[in-house]
Amino acid sequence: MACPRSAANLEYLCSKGIYHLVSLSEETLPPINKQSAIEWTIIPVEEFEAPLLDDVIKFIDICSKCLLQNKALGVHCRQGRGRTGVMGACFLIKFQNLSPDRAILDIRLQRPGSIETYQQERAVFKYYDYLLSTK
Repeated sequence: MACPRSAANLEYLCSKGIYHLVSLSEETLPPINKQSAIEWTIIPVEEFEAPLLDDVIKFIDICSKCLLQNKALGVHCRQGRGRTGVMGACFLIKFQNLSPDRAILDIRLQRPGSIETYQQERAVFKYYDYLLSTK
């Protein structure tokens, strides 16, 4: 998703059951305060860059915890396509056992224009290779 820019956006996410929000952009941060019902994690990734493998692993760890607690998670960057698309594809690889090609395709079908650069595509494949190496 794109960055939630107002308190009303955050209230909407809460109303839809979003429990944890992961921000991939430091340049646009949502207006979360200490009273917010949403937990918040920043994993900073430069715009149009790919997340590092450690960033993806951290994101997947957060996803795993939310899934175990049966709580919904949201992830955003500035526009919700490049960096967010990479994390979404890696989620599909980990939790739905998709191939990297299929995960990228599924993300792009849901949100056209996602995973914007070759480096972002490579990050998805690197995560897949990492998972294979840990089996």
